[in-house]
Amino acid sequence: IKGAVPATGKIGGAYRFDGNSGIEVGNLNFSSGKYTVSGWIRTDRAAVTEDWRMWIGKLDNASGGPIELYLGDGRQRDDCGGNGPASAAWAAGRGVGSIYVSKLNLRDGNWHMMSATFEAGSQKLYADGVLAGTCADPGALPVNSTDLVIGGMNFGPYHHPWIGDIDEVMIFDCVLSPEE
Repeated sequence: IKGAVPATGKIGGAYRFDGNSGIEVGNLNFSSGKYTVSGWIRTDRAAVTEDWRMWIGKLDNASGGPIELYLGDGRQRDDCGGNGPASAAWAAGRGVGSIYVSKLNLRDGNWHMMSATFEAGSQKLYADGVLAGTCADPGALPVNSTDLVIGGMNFGPYHHPWIGDIDEVMIFDCVLSPEE
């Protein structure tokens, strides 16, 4: 745990992140090409153009990586995400299977559950238990040996660590059903 501090959570305790903190989980192996990642997030920080805030990621600036879950930068464009949830896998500097959901506002200071699933041919993003977006053909899942970090990391010039609270993060090496 680097700089994250305990806070009141959605369920029991959580951690608060200040944009420079994170919880390094280690090099989780996503080599199966499938995953489900889910967690509760809360922020009331206003969006800033070209400043996407990542709440969990496993990326490196050289090769990219299998996962980034974040909120949009406030702009109401298909490639920016508004104030809603977004997810991407990255391969050599380009998004593979990016999903942006600009019609939702997750920057309202309330707790929101954000979940993503990935497998070759299907990527899904859920907000508060409801399917919010899909990507039909994301291709193969990029892999790397970088540690997964709850609270995110700096990735390229525009993707930065989380400012707000995170609780109940769960990571599975399979694709859970919507009911699960």
